[in-house]
Amino acid sequence: MPKRKGKKKAPKAVQSENSSVAGSETATVVSDFSADLWEPEESSIEDVIKDLCEQLTEKRTSTRVNALTKLSKLLRSRYLPDEVEALLMTLQSRLSSTMRAKDSKEVKLGCLVMGLTAFSTIDILSEDIRRVLTTVAGDSTKRASIRAAALRTVALHAFLDNDEVEKDTILALAQSLFKSKLGELSTAATETWTLLASTMSDAVLANTLFQRADGLIELLESKDIDTKENAGRAIAMLFEATYSEEDNLDKKQAKHLERLIDTITGMLDAMASVSTKSQNKKDNKRQRLSFRQCLKTIEDFSFPKETIYLSSNEIHLDGWKKNVQINQFRRWLGVGLQTHLKENPLLAEILGYRLEEFSREDVKWNREDAIHKSKINARLRKDKVLKGRALKTAALTEFSDP
Repeated sequence: MPKRKGKKKAPKAVQSENSSVAGSETATVVSDFSADLWEPEESSIEDVIKDLCEQLTEKRTSTRVNALTKLSKLLRSRYLPDEVEALLMTLQSRLSSTMRAKDSKEVKLGCLVMGLTAFSTIDILSEDIRRVLTTVAGDSTKRASIRAAALRTVALHAFLDNDEVEKDTILALAQSLFKSKLGELSTAATETWTLLASTMSDAVLANTLFQRADGLIELLESKDIDTKENAGRAIAMLFEATYSEEDNLDKKQAKHLERLIDTITGMLDAMASVSTKSQNKKDNKRQRLSFRQCLKTIEDFSFPKETIYLSSNEIHLDGWKKNVQINQFRRWLGVGLQTHLKENPLLAEILGYRLEEFSREDVKWNREDAIHKSKINARLRKDKVLKGRALKTAALTEFSDP
């Protein structure tokens, strides 16, 4: 078997990139306090969604973009399975038309809304829409940002739907885009590949390490920091799964694993202590933190361990698979993550925690309280700025007086 430092230890907690360390675990408190929330004045959310869908048929691009922006904020901040299901056909028709828009911002927002709607119902992407998204993602004549948005959306749907055939198709597509010279596209490819791979069993991931390791190692030398980070997480996840399958490896695989450890630890060690002028200080610091986590997994069997505190509930997330998944949920849901963790049974099933019952009144009160606090904080910040300006003006006036 491969020789590594000391004896095999129990998994240890390492710092997660999205949280602060508290004791031996990483503690994260998800906050809804954000000005990015949008609360419609109408009492019926179904009527609001219907009205926004109608605005998507307007000729003016700015009107359609504004409607998509409001839809994205609404779907982030609320879990709306009944309302979305009631308007499913209308949403499918309107969102499908955004893929033919000439404005790239409108197309990307359309992809975003499709992805967010999937958190309320995975039926949002019909067979035709999935085919269009997959085609756009692989179309070299399209802009990189549009291809990346389409790829992320169709991959999220495959992940939430857990469709094995669709996952295999998207995995192959993402892998074909790994070496794209377009940084935004290669980042999306490595990100979606890692997300879909997180649904595989440890045995499958162990075999994937031996088959795909060389391609992922090449990505560690990418000039794009996001691509490098995604490749590092993918490698760490594959090693975590392989270590759990060590007793089932044959001699050839064991020797291969030992060679991979020697190769990758050297690269990760250099990247975890990087200090180069080709990247700014912020990116250097970010890279060091990210690759130290990956290096600890390979050398010391230390895996990410995170606890999310949600009202009276605690969600424990152990290992790279859950780390990849929760970070994707953060990316998509943003400030609405807390609401979805409380109400969305799909997230509870994926992350493996018990969904507590919250009444509509409790959820509404929490949301209104968050908005109220957000407005108060914004007002306080504004008052502080105005007070500072007044003091500065008074000081300048006093200095200029004879």
